[in-house]
Amino acid sequence: MDPRPSRAFDGKSRARPNLLPPPISRYHDGKQIIRSHRPFTWAEYPLIGTFAGGAPTWWGCGCGAPRAGFPGATPAPKGSSVTRGNPELSQGATQNCFVRHHPRTKVYPMIPDAETNSPRPTVASFFAGIGGFDLGFEQAGFETVWQCEINSFCLEVLDQHWPKVPKATDIRKVQPDDIPDATVWTGGFPCQDVSLARMGPRDGLNGAQSGLFFDFARLIADRSPPFVLIENVGGLLSSHQGRDFAIVIRTLAELGYGVAWRVLNSRYFGVPQNRNRVFIVGSDRGPKSAGAVLFEPKCGDRYTEKGTTNGAKSVSPFKIRVGNPKQGYVKKLAHCLYAESGRHTGTDWSRNYIAYPKGRVRRLTPLEAERLQGFPDYWTVPNRNPDDLDKLDSPRYHSCGNAVTVNVANWIANRFLLQL
Repeated sequence: MDPRPSRAFDGKSRARPNLLPPPISRYHDGKQIIRSHRPFTWAEYPLIGTFAGGAPTWWGCGCGAPRAGFPGATPAPKGSSVTRGNPELSQGATQNCFVRHHPRTKVYPMIPDAETNSPRPTVASFFAGIGGFDLGFEQAGFETVWQCEINSFCLEVLDQHWPKVPKATDIRKVQPDDIPDATVWTGGFPCQDVSLARMGPRDGLNGAQSGLFFDFARLIADRSPPFVLIENVGGLLSSHQGRDFAIVIRTLAELGYGVAWRVLNSRYFGVPQNRNRVFIVGSDRGPKSAGAVLFEPKCGDRYTEKGTTNGAKSVSPFKIRVGNPKQGYVKKLAHCLYAESGRHTGTDWSRNYIAYPKGRVRRLTPLEAERLQGFPDYWTVPNRNPDDLDKLDSPRYHSCGNAVTVNVANWIANRFLLQL
């Protein structure tokens, strides 16, 4: 099977623009390097943590034990992570792989801090939503310099919190020169066509929504930002038997980035919500830099659940209730928030609810949904007529369900700072 993005779909897929460079020779330090496509199977992808120019490398503990939440329970097969050197190739190049990483000499874009005048890293936010990435990165010391979002309600929220930041609405119409220089580009492209929550067959990257990834890639190809951060649902890993995930990874690798990915759960970052999301980092410094963003040098206690003594079975946090009769009882750990509506019927909210004595229950409020995603209180209440506030429940629920957890974004942003 040919793994190249232009050939990954069957004849039913719509045509995609050729975003990647043609498979010809490249030059590195004055030497010609022949690109060759190493044969591999899609089954390898769950075992691969980073790409060193196409050569799979396992990122994790030194002991080789699987990391919690990481796709793939065993290290890569023996020999599959070997980087085969060739003295005829320039330093850093890898033989028998499908991309070569070039050491870039660009200065990372920064702007002076308004108070200290010291250089401050910047972030450009694509598919910004209500600003989960933006807020998390700013808490770490970044400055948001550009945002792109098409949803009108989300734009209201962004305008309220970032009134002076330039914004675009339709990524399909964005031109490369419209985007200011930024240290990191973030983008959680739409998940509707890859999500397991979608009933029936998934269109994957063929879909009108998730296919916007290719518009994001088009801009990356033209501007080559130093770092790229992509977020999506876990369903991306299995969409089209893993081929869609492979296309995302391969696209970044073909554009010259070292790539690493990891599944992170919001529950381990200070919010009581079980929310697994795939995070993909592309670094122009190569795969070690990308891996260093998402993986700590050593395993910590945060990745293991505390065991019990005497062989007693642990109790699921979903079965433990906390609270009191007056304020109500909730599960110790909330299920993943969905992009749900404000209706009070059906199954939209049936997994997360507040229980009271005598069998009374209620759904979470939009304020509680904001807190589960790490946002400040009333973050999603735009400047409107107070009489309109009752009509905001549905867009507030929906936008919180689509958002990136601020705590996770902040952790990743601080990891980026270590690479600057």
